[in-house]
Amino acid sequence: MIAFDAHVLQWTLDDAPPNEYTRHHIKEASFFGVDRWSVDLVLEGTAPLVINFVGIDEAVMWPGKKAAAETRGARSDHEMMALFKRLDGWLTRETHGRVDVMLLATVGGVVTV
Repeated sequence: MIAFDAHVLQWTLDDAPPNEYTRHHIKEASFFGVDRWSVDLVLEGTAPLVINFVGIDEAVMWPGKKAAAETRGARSDHEMMALFKRLDGWLTRETHGRVDVMLLATVGGVVTV
């Protein structure tokens, strides 16, 4: 997901952009083997564009991928799933089962272009 503030005049998305300066959120969900996507933008003005981004590692989601993690062995994503398993157990004990946990391995940041 990316988010940015701009007056977008044109873009390569299905719908036309709003005709104003506003906050935009673009979400993309790829599938196995696809590790990039693109969008072309025409912006009003020449100011630098600040883009906030967040990505999710699809293989490291608790509890959705816990069965798959158990079959993968000693990989770094398996280590993260082992941490999620311990955290889920701790939360269950501490909250007496009142929390329905969903844990994700993510990366995020801000870039200026």
